[in-house]
Amino acid sequence: MFLKSEKFREIKTDSGLSKIKSFTSIEDKISNLESFHTFWIIDKRIYQLYNKKLKVNNMILIEANESNKNIQTVEKIIVELNKKGADRTSRLIALGGGVICDITGFVASIYMRGIDFQYIPTTLLSMVDASIGGKNGVNLKTSKNLIGVFNQPQAVYINTDFLESLSQRDFLSGLAEIIKYSLIFDITFYKYLTENRDKILSRDMDVLNKIVWKSIDIKAQIVIMDEKEKSLRMILNFGHTAGHAIESATNFTHGESVSIGMRIGIDLSFKLHLIDEKIHDELLKFLKNFCLPVEIPKGFSKIMDRIKNDKKKVGDSINFVLIEKIGKARIVKLSIKKIIELINELYNY
Repeated sequence: MFLKSEKFREIKTDSGLSKIKSFTSIEDKISNLESFHTFWIIDKRIYQLYNKKLKVNNMILIEANESNKNIQTVEKIIVELNKKGADRTSRLIALGGGVICDITGFVASIYMRGIDFQYIPTTLLSMVDASIGGKNGVNLKTSKNLIGVFNQPQAVYINTDFLESLSQRDFLSGLAEIIKYSLIFDITFYKYLTENRDKILSRDMDVLNKIVWKSIDIKAQIVIMDEKEKSLRMILNFGHTAGHAIESATNFTHGESVSIGMRIGIDLSFKLHLIDEKIHDELLKFLKNFCLPVEIPKGFSKIMDRIKNDKKKVGDSINFVLIEKIGKARIVKLSIKKIIELINELYNY
């Protein structure tokens, strides 16, 4: 089997050591982490679902949506922490999905010039992506994650039981990131996902545990080699350059937007002769088989305007992540002008 049996990983980088561990009892874990110096940032929906198990003293409830992932929410949390007496010996713990993890990590990194923080991710997306790797940040109106830092959480605690209460749409959103890992890094993982499609979509917990920990392992490997996204870590942006623009301009979820972004990446890979037609068609079918959207949304010219403001832009170019073969990505530097030209040829937007 391609997966390691133990459910534990470490990410050791210049910004710190992050330990990723599994746990079984939500109530016991909350109880073990609760202390006088612990402050909880909790998704309101999660609190409603698990309030009987959340016996904590200092909590701040947040409506977890992209519109609240901004500097105004950060300021509100910091004011509240100060009122509650949080100091440099305090720690923050995020309990929720990607939005909660991103905000909590950013607040902890700047509050009193930095305090400890930990994550308990509750969505598939946050378990395999947002909680892993030390990227923390918030959005501006037209750009995702434009304000942020690199800073590793001291610990990330994983329990896939949270996935049972996840909506189908949010579940598939997280699945898009898992699929991304297979396309850019590991053909064996791609084959495993293909062979276990039905079990994955029916949420077979044994299979879900395996693909969650495999995804964590892949991201951990990449982050250890390149924490600050100078080279290798750029491949994790596959589907995200166009995806972030789509997400900020439409009502698609993050995973849905990334899926469409991956479709664009696959089309560009074919257009630039990195993959042949057979692989192109196979990969589009792969995305569709997991019930992920691949249709280019209307109003794509507005989306292209947002791509021009992507935070990964250097001068008039973007390092665009494409597919060289299944399980291997290639970073291609393309001018904004060239990207617009290619996309116009592909979709006649």
